[in-house]
Amino acid sequence: MLNGSKTTISDRVKVVVPVDKVFEKGDHVLESSIQGYHRLFFLEGARLFWQGEKIEIKTHEIISENAIFESFSEDLKKAPRGEDGKSGGKLTLISHSLKGSLFIRADGQNGGQGATGTSGKSGEAGEQGPTAFLHWGKPENTPPGAYLYRGYFFICDPPRLPGGKGKPGQEGGKGERGRKGGNSGKVFLDIRRIDEGEVFFTNKPGLAGEGGLGGSGGEGGPGGVPGPIDWQSHASLMPQGANLELFHQCAPLQGEKGDSGPLGAFGEKGEDGFQAPYCLRLGNSKTGQCD
Repeated sequence: MLNGSKTTISDRVKVVVPVDKVFEKGDHVLESSIQGYHRLFFLEGARLFWQGEKIEIKTHEIISENAIFESFSEDLKKAPRGEDGKSGGKLTLISHSLKGSLFIRADGQNGGQGATGTSGKSGEAGEQGPTAFLHWGKPENTPPGAYLYRGYFFICDPPRLPGGKGKPGQEGGKGERGRKGGNSGKVFLDIRRIDEGEVFFTNKPGLAGEGGLGGSGGEGGPGGVPGPIDWQSHASLMPQGANLELFHQCAPLQGEKGDSGPLGAFGEKGEDGFQAPYCLRLGNSKTGQCD
């Protein structure tokens, strides 16, 4: 019997049971297509992402408890350092009706920060110290602080000075320009009955990436080597085995290391993305570029 009638109109009746799909609270990464469901339920706290890809959703009815559809999850809202932002992809959503509130954010991915500048080159070594002259003589004429060895005194005069201070490192390279923000997502939204629902929509271009950090300054150059000792001018017959470097006035002293170079300049900020076309057909109204 159909509708109370006692007349049999067919010995076979096909019954199609509607199939529903429920998205519970939490994050959900959408696949390329959601179709074949009569109703889609989006519970309070449900957040859905299509990660800048192409997604198509077709159903008879959407029941939304303030669900949020976004082009990128939180960890992907900004491109990695040195990379342009991705576009927000393309979202196609077609439904006969909507109940409840639905938030759609088809924004582009923000551009990554520019790469860090190259490190500056190390400074050159300092200049060699001046020559020290060796003097020697009998112990009875030993000057203060002289080095005694085998019945003779030895002294460097003037004292052996260290080499010059190392040259400063070079300035670090300028940071690279920030990367371009991604274009906003393309959106086609067609909901015929919306008297029991509402849609909140944005498709903002991705923001420009910040300029890269300046490179670190180069290391200061090593200090200069000490100057040589002139052994011949005043001490041509110095006994063998004398170690003048034990005496502080003749000891080799390396010069002071140079200063590190300054940090490189920041790179310039990149460019924002562009707003992609969109079309919103909600009941009898149309917004955007709808054919």
